[in-house]
Amino acid sequence: MTPRERPLLLPPSPSGLGDCIRRPFYGDFGSTLLRAGENGDVNDLIAIGNRAINACVEDDGQAEPLVLDRGWMTVASLIAPQDLPKFFATWRRWIPTALCWANLGTTLERLKERVEPEQSESAHRHYIATYWALAEHSKSPVVRTDLYSQEECIEYLIRWICEVERH
Repeated sequence: MTPRERPLLLPPSPSGLGDCIRRPFYGDFGSTLLRAGENGDVNDLIAIGNRAINACVEDDGQAEPLVLDRGWMTVASLIAPQDLPKFFATWRRWIPTALCWANLGTTLERLKERVEPEQSESAHRHYIATYWALAEHSKSPVVRTDLYSQEECIEYLIRWICEVERH
């Protein structure tokens, strides 16, 4: 499963966020990250994840706020549960993260609109649960895109970004 096939996030340039959204795991970085995940190589996952995120951040210059569509949670989602302590002890690029999340039914319905290889329902169930657990572990806010409109989710995210920037 590629990083693009995880629970659906907001569209590329939602109103109010402008052009500050970057996707670190699309293209070559995403393919490379996926291969490292399939091989179960925690060190490679961490190194590739860091390179991809660093490339987005360094490439962007002074855009504020910079919003990443996928970040450390994507890297962690590919790591076996028994190896997560190593990830949390090793990962250094801690970016404030809000998880945009939808239940399984909504996720499957949204995926019908996308042109991507199909994955099993159990794979989607696994990643939905994994992302939720990562958000709980990190105390990251969860934005329920299955319960609120896109506009409400964006408004919440903008308020959250402003709050994070104040601290």
